[in-house]
Amino acid sequence: DGGDSKMGITIYANIATTVENFTIQHAHGSSGGAIYSAGVLTLNNVIIRNNRTDSVNSGAGLRLISASNTVLNNTVITDNISSTSAVYAAHGPSGALTINNSFIGNNQGIGVYLTYGSLTVTNSTIANNTGTGISSAMSGATIIVQNSTIAHNDAYGLYVYSGAAATVRNSILAHNTTTDCRGTIATSDHNLISNTTNCSLASGTGNLLQADPRIPDVPVGTLSYFALEVDSPAIDAG
Repeated sequence: DGGDSKMGITIYANIATTVENFTIQHAHGSSGGAIYSAGVLTLNNVIIRNNRTDSVNSGAGLRLISASNTVLNNTVITDNISSTSAVYAAHGPSGALTINNSFIGNNQGIGVYLTYGSLTVTNSTIANNTGTGISSAMSGATIIVQNSTIAHNDAYGLYVYSGAAATVRNSILAHNTTTDCRGTIATSDHNLISNTTNCSLASGTGNLLQADPRIPDVPVGTLSYFALEVDSPAIDAG
């Protein structure tokens, strides 16, 4: 507990760190709220909540820089406050962020903000953030979203910067306020995307476009997933 006056964890370059079964809360820093990392970081069963940063271009939950390599497993990042994002991945080209079985939601700002490097999201939910769900900001970045839901964010669901490469498979993008995606998704298969305005999708297999997935407004469970209603067109469609 940072007592709303101290930053949480700092990890320097070339340092490998694993954090397990831990809660980071009420941290407050100018370089990031809960965690600032330039090294190799794995989070297993971690909760990052109620942290904040006052700095522009910083993340209230995570700020990742340089060649940092970060893996989130069964991690919740929620109720954090930033003018930019909950997760700020200001990577160099070799930086990587992998999100597995996790929830990033109910944050003030963008859910996940990526500059260069790669982002892979699997079996995760990114929802109910006051900004875009996932946003890229540079050409050359790589985004992969698979078996995940991006919903009920207050701007775009997925924003793909010109020149970034995006792949979306077996996922739901729905009920995001502005539109569910913007930019080019180069590979797209077996997705349900409710609103494709301003989004260019490659011709793929099994996509349901301009369809309502029939999900609730609020996710459920410890890792906050959206349960499909019995008449959802997404059932057995992936």
